[in-house]
Amino acid sequence: AAARAASRAKSARLEAQLQALRSSDLNAVRQTQVLEAKRAAAEAEALRLDAARSGAQEELIKLKCVNEKLTQEAERVDRVRMDEERRSAARRASESKRQQDAKKALTERAQLVKELETARRDAASARALVARERKRRTASVNGFGRDLQELRKALARDAATTA
Repeated sequence: AAARAASRAKSARLEAQLQALRSSDLNAVRQTQVLEAKRAAAEAEALRLDAARSGAQEELIKLKCVNEKLTQEAERVDRVRMDEERRSAARRASESKRQQDAKKALTERAQLVKELETARRDAASARALVARERKRRTASVNGFGRDLQELRKALARDAATTA
């Protein structure tokens, strides 16, 4: 039981460490994505200023393309983040369910062991009771045998004296 408790504690520690690593990795990815988005926004702003200065229509078209790509990338990042959060929540829920199931199984096992011990004690008590009853009946039968033997002897003496 102590080994199981230690194993569960170690499992919980490792799960917490894994969750912390996932969380820190996710935060690093998010920070990188934010920095990339800021860099892209800065590039877009530089393109817009160039286009305004030169009046070149091509630069404005490029700016629109960059803005479109940034919007698409931001939407993709949001989808990825939401998917990761959903998966993480599902993992936590399944782990919680697994732990509840394991706790329930341990409780049921403890109850069964308790019932088994009770049944063993009851069986031992019944065996002792049967042995006492068998001993009492054997003694009673032996007593009847002796009484019968004495009665036969008395009848034989009586028959001898009357004959």
